[in-house]
Formats: sequence, C-alpha cells, structure tokens
Amino acid sequence: MTALQPLICDRYAPDGPVDPHVLMDDPRFVGLCLKLAQGRNPAYASGAWCRNLFAVAQKHKRWAQDFFGRVYYYFDFGTPGRIQCDYALSLVEQYGLGGPGMLPMMIDVERGGENPATLTKDNVIDVTQTFAERYYERTGKRPTLYAGELPRALGITSKMGCDRLAVARYTPTLPMSCYQSMGWETVSEWQYCGTDPQSDEQSLAGYPRVAPGCSGLSDISVLVDKDGIDGLRALAA
Repeated sequence: MTALQPLICDRYAPDGPVDPHVLMDDPRFVGLCLKLAQGRNPAYASGAWCRNLFAVAQKHKRWAQDFFGRVYYYFDFGTPGRIQCDYALSLVEQYGLGGPGMLPMMIDVERGGENPATLTKDNVIDVTQTFAERYYERTGKRPTLYAGELPRALGITSKMGCDRLAVARYTPTLPMSCYQSMGWETVSEWQYCGTDPQSDEQSLAGYPRVAPGCSGLSDISVLVDKDGIDGLRALAA
C-alpha cells in the first residue's frame, strides 16, 4: 500500500466546515461521505447540509469522473429496518442526494448510545438486513456496510444484505481477521484514522490525517477495493 492509494473523507456536520473544491483539488481524494441521519431523530438529520455541500462538489470537473459523493445512515436498533430505510430515502429524495456521481448509501452498524437490550445478534441482523433489502427493492442497489466491533462481538457472519464492507482500524496494518471473522473475504474500504485526537491515528505511514478543505480532524478511509476508481464509477452511474 502506498501514499497514492485513493482516499475517501467522511464528515459529520459538527466536525466543522468543508470546502469540497479544496478537497477535490487534491488528487489523492476520490470521495466525500457525509452523515445524513441517525435513526429518525430530527436532531441528527442533516439533509440540507449534505445537499449544500454536494451542490458545490458537483460543479467541480472531477465530479462523477474520478470523485464521488455518498451519504451514510447511522442505525437505531430499536426501530424496524424497513421504516428506517424509507425515512432515509425520504431525506435523499427531499434534498436531491441521488443521481450520477452519488454512491449507494453506507449504513453504520455500531454500538453508539444504543439501548443494550436492542443489541442482540438476531435484532442487529434483522434491522440491518431489512433495511438493506428495502434499499435494494427501492433503488436496485445494495448499500455498503460500515461495521466492525459490534458484529464481531455478537458473532455475526452474515453480510446482512450488503455487498461491500468498510471497517475502521487505527493501526499500521489491517489484519484479515478484522473482516473475515464477520464472514467477509474482502474489504472495500479501510478507515485508518478518525476524529478522536487521543487515538494513535498517525501510525499508517505516508497517509494524511487531515483532509484538505476540512477543519480539524477527519475520518479518512483508504479505498482498497480491487476495482478501484472504475468500481466506484460503475456504482455511481
């Protein structure tokens, strides 16, 4: 792996301002992923913020050529997956977050502030898979799964209706056990650094911890999918 590996920047509105054109002027970066919502809590809905940033990004010459957008949705395991999917897609439609250049949604499966009673193996699988199947039913595409510690702790080896996996691991290497223990033979994206300043997130030599055009620290992922940019282009068509 080299410093030329394509990178994807993930942002959440409270992380601070983003200038998409400054980010897109850096050829190392091939994507911007923005948090759309967390459950159906209106306090976390950020469709207008996503719309405004992607409207700027779409004016750049790289858009849909070798740079792509994506939104991610953070699960509430106390609500049926189908209901959450319809809510998430209603935000996508309301704020115009689809179309050429936009990758399929990423769904975020982690503990967060969840009620421990909802974090059973069967419930996590059910909520995630029913969301993913509803998403496929309505869009014809499969979402990307962002997961790691929670499925491993629960012994989940199902892909839960998703066709790509993104994992976070803030260490110099990404052991195969991080994804093979969840039933995946390959991983598409490796988030190698995040926004927690206490973490040892500079251990992947040659890779940036700060994304251009973004204030403060960012979640940054390496695109390790074997199809690379061509694969993203096909997904965002």
